[in-house]
Amino acid sequence: MSAELALRDFNIAEADWGIHGNQMSSLRRLVFIVEQNVPEEEEWDGKDPTAWHWIATGEDDVPVGTGRLLPDGQIGRMAVLAEYRGRGIGAAILEAAVVKARYLGMSSVFLHAQTHALDFYRKAQFTDEGPLFDEAGIEHQGMRRQLPASSDGVASTFRAADNIPDIGLQDFVTAEADWQSDGRIIRTLRGPAWTDDDLDDGAIHWHCQDPSGLTLGSIRMQVDGRIDQLHVLDEAAATGVAEALVNATTLKGQRFNLERVFADFADNGTAVFARCGFVPDESGESVAAGQKRYYYEIDLERVHEESRPAASRAALDGSDFDERTDAYQLAEDKDLILLRKEDDFRHICLAMATQATHHVRIFSPWLDHKLYDNGPIADALAVLARRNKYSHIEILVYDSHRIVKNGHRLMELARRVPSSMAMRIVHPELRTSNQEFMLADKSGMAFRQEYDTYEGYGYFHNVSEANRLARLFQRAWDSSLSDPYLRQLKI
Repeated sequence: MSAELALRDFNIAEADWGIHGNQMSSLRRLVFIVEQNVPEEEEWDGKDPTAWHWIATGEDDVPVGTGRLLPDGQIGRMAVLAEYRGRGIGAAILEAAVVKARYLGMSSVFLHAQTHALDFYRKAQFTDEGPLFDEAGIEHQGMRRQLPASSDGVASTFRAADNIPDIGLQDFVTAEADWQSDGRIIRTLRGPAWTDDDLDDGAIHWHCQDPSGLTLGSIRMQVDGRIDQLHVLDEAAATGVAEALVNATTLKGQRFNLERVFADFADNGTAVFARCGFVPDESGESVAAGQKRYYYEIDLERVHEESRPAASRAALDGSDFDERTDAYQLAEDKDLILLRKEDDFRHICLAMATQATHHVRIFSPWLDHKLYDNGPIADALAVLARRNKYSHIEILVYDSHRIVKNGHRLMELARRVPSSMAMRIVHPELRTSNQEFMLADKSGMAFRQEYDTYEGYGYFHNVSEANRLARLFQRAWDSSLSDPYLRQLKI
C-alpha cells in the first residue's frame, strides 16, 4: 500500500465550497453538462453549500476530479476529467468520502451509480439496492455500503442527529461573561425564584447571545470544577444553547488542568449533560435530596500529549530571529528560529504571508490582534487571496465573539474575498490546547505552545514539522463550524 501511495501522481484534499466552488463547478460542468448532456437545472440542485467536498489535483496542482457527501449519507457528483481516468483518482475520492462518513458517525452511505460504473462501485464494497431508474436521462442503479462504527472519539459528537442540534448553523455566540457588567442580565435570566448566594463573584460565567445582543442562556462554574446555574430561555431550549454552555465549562476545565468537572442536577435535567459526555457518578458521594451528580472526566495526559510539538520534547537549539526582510526565504532556509517576543512573531508571520504563493493557514484561538490585526499582514494576505484561483487562506478560531465585537482586518478581508479565504470555528471537542500556529505553503511555520505567551519557534523550511501541524489543522478544519457572524457584511 505504501508503495502505491508513493507513486501517486495526484493529491486528494477536502475542499471548502466557499473557497473552491468555482473549480469544482468547472469540473462538473465539463463532465456532466458538456460530456454527458446533463441538464444544468438538474446538476445545480442547491445542496452544495451544506455538503462535504473533495478535489483532486494533478502534479501541476491543476484540479482534475471532485466528489461530494451530503448530510443524509449520499455520495455523488463524482467527476474526473476524461484524460485523467484510470489512475485511481475516482477510487481515492470515493474512499475519502467513506472515511468522512465514518468520522461523522454515519451507519451507511449510498449513491446513484451510472450502470457503466457498477463494477467500480462494487469493488468499493457497495451493493445494489432497488431496481434500475432514470436520472437526468441516464440509467442508474441505487447502491449502498454499510459502515462499521468509527473508533474516532470525535465521531460521537455527530451521532444521534435527532438529539444534537445543527451547531454549524447556530445563530448565537458563546463567550465568557464578566459578572460585574453582565451580572444584572444573568440574574434576570435566572428568574424571580432564584435568590442571591455568595458564589457568583468567585465563579466563572458564560452566556450565549443572539445577533441582537439578547442573552439566551448562562452557566457558571466554580474553580474546583462544580457547574451550576444553567439557565436557558424556553424559546432557545432546542437550539443548542445549553450544549454550547456546558461545552464551554469542560474546555475551561482542561485549561485549568482539572481532572473532572461535575454538576448536581435532578434526573429530569441531565439530558443536556449526557449529550455533552457527562456520566453518572456512582461513587456514592452525598448530594442534595432529589439530585444526582454527573461528571465529565478530562484525560489530561492525552490533552497535553496531543498538543505537544516534537520540538518541545527537548531543549531547542536554534538562532534568534533576524528581523531583516531578506534574512530568510520560504522553502529554502532550514534553520530553527527561536521566537522570544511579540515583535519576533509579528515579523515572521508577515514574512511568511508575504512570501507564500499557495496557501496560508492560521490556527489561533482568538486571532491575536497584536499579530494579525494590522495593515501589513492584511495587505500581504489580500495579495495572496487574489493571486490566482488556486491560492487560499484558512483561519480557525475558538470563538468569534471578541473578533466580531472588536472588529478585525482579517475578518473584513474574508468577507470581501470569500471565494479564496475562509474563517471557521473549531469544534468544542477539539479545543483541547492553547497553542497557536501559522503555516505558509508546504514548509513554513511559526508556533507557540501558549497563545498568551510570546515564546516559540519557527521554520521557513521544515516539511515534517509543517506536515505535523497541517494534519492537526486539517483534523480541526474537517469538523469545524460555520459562524454566520463571521460572514455578515456591514451595511
